[in-house]
Amino acid sequence: MVGLSGWVTACTICNKKLRPVAFFRKRQRQPQAGHHRPRTLWCANILWPSLLAAGAIPNIAYCLYLMRNRRFTTRYSGEGLLYCWSLSVLIGLLWFGGHVLYGMGISSLGALGPTLGWPVYMSFLVIPAGLYGFATGEWKQVTNGTIGLQLAGMAILCVAVFIFSRARP
Repeated sequence: MVGLSGWVTACTICNKKLRPVAFFRKRQRQPQAGHHRPRTLWCANILWPSLLAAGAIPNIAYCLYLMRNRRFTTRYSGEGLLYCWSLSVLIGLLWFGGHVLYGMGISSLGALGPTLGWPVYMSFLVIPAGLYGFATGEWKQVTNGTIGLQLAGMAILCVAVFIFSRARP
């Protein structure tokens, strides 16, 4: 039987995996943005509030539910936590900034924007994260076969980005 956490996880995964589809399907909202005369570069970003709210609302509700039931609320206040909260705000701004840049990028790609933009965007998240993992020693206690698999996956992503860069509508 699937509990509450299972349903929240399923909803979160579906929301994240369906974002490119939403970008492709909700193109009718982009002319609404164009009506207010922003530069074309910014028109795709009108979709982010509804897409991100769809994932944020169930996650926030579930976190608040867990914090209340497990009595964790006292851990998120007190001395020295201003620094932690500041870092949380910074990472949120950087994360959202990446999404804004993605929206600008797919606007520049024209009709192929949502199709090619999302895999490229995800590749540029996975490749640096893998390199950072190697640099910080995250992979020290892993077998050579596993490291080879990780490097092969990163190489495939690089080749895919190169192939996508040659695509024409």
